[in-house]
Amino acid sequence: MTKEKKLEELERALWKIHTDGRGGGTREERKTESEVWDRQTLDAIYRFMKKGIVDTVEHPISTGKEANVFLAITPKGETIVVKIYRTSTADFRGIEEYIMGDPRFPGRRSNKRQVIYAWARKEFLNLRLAHNNGVPVPKPIDFYKNVLAMEYVGTEEMAAPEVRQVKLEDPQTFFDQVIDAVSLLLNKAHLVHGDLSEYNILVRDGSPVLIDMGQAMMERHGRAKELLDRDCRNVARYFNRLGVETSPEEVRERILADSDEELE
Repeated sequence: MTKEKKLEELERALWKIHTDGRGGGTREERKTESEVWDRQTLDAIYRFMKKGIVDTVEHPISTGKEANVFLAITPKGETIVVKIYRTSTADFRGIEEYIMGDPRFPGRRSNKRQVIYAWARKEFLNLRLAHNNGVPVPKPIDFYKNVLAMEYVGTEEMAAPEVRQVKLEDPQTFFDQVIDAVSLLLNKAHLVHGDLSEYNILVRDGSPVLIDMGQAMMERHGRAKELLDRDCRNVARYFNRLGVETSPEEVRERILADSDEELE
């Protein structure tokens, strides 16, 4: 099968997912209805197929303004995740703020697509850095253009839920585990998450997994202190609601206990 035929077949399959199995529609209708699988996205997924990373793309796990997350199956039958960053509806100016000043991404990008490609690469690098330093995050597999492949967090029945969707048996213990994870992220991976909340902490086997690492910044970044303070406020606020006695100051103090950097 030629590449063009394979891409058209892939486009039809993704359209079927988008229409909950109804399928149909002309190619123009498919292009008009959703830019999630534009040519660059199809090229990226096709590349993953050629590299033996993806065999089929299954159903969406989550959708958002910046990205859609799909379940995918590898040629070995293993379940992974494919995260597709939107190239037209994402807030690229807001995204660019988290890229500027990062020494790994010098200079400015001239258009939206370049910003989104840099964002996908940034999340991959952040995940790899965190994972290699023992932080509980999904293991990254590969990225290309606006598509990121990574470990699936969940069971055969369902994806791991966000902590806000779970009634924790022991909120204090889970809170302590979150503090340990964020401390590892800062003190070993030298990253600040920057958008930590109950929406991007998953629960796997009773323990936290941090996700949505695209906005994470190096601890030496000029905005690191500001973003760490925000993370501490969010964590304290949420666990206060669950009956845990803490404060943003305590959260910050515990995270910084082993830090060599001056984020005071």
